Amino acid sequence: MNTRPAVRATTPIDIVRNNRGKVVSIELRNGQVVNGTVVRSDRTMNMVLRDSIRTGADGNTFWRCRECFVRGASIKNIRMDASALRFSGGANAKKATGKRNPTKDRRHHPKKV
Repeated sequence: MNTRPAVRATTPIDIVRNNRGKVVSIELRNGQVVNGTVVRSDRTMNMVLRDSIRTGADGNTFWRCRECFVRGASIKNIRMDASALRFSGGANAKKATGKRNPTKDRRHHPKKV
């Protein structure tokens, strides 16, 4: 009998979500590089960066922005801190184990009388 708990595989989207609030370096397909702090990301890997610096493909041109939107389809590579590779077990952790909180379910779905 297998007594080990179910382990959820870490996906690239989970890794991107773990980068919220951390500084990343994003290499784009056109050769440009964007450095900044991740504010938001979504399931298509679109990202919003705060206090960002964009470097041109030639390496000599720089742009500074308070906030920058990076389209997920244009991302070639993301450099990040190694701590983002650890699965934090956020909101999706309960889905991975398949367990529900019965008191929470009763609160949202009261019995019909």
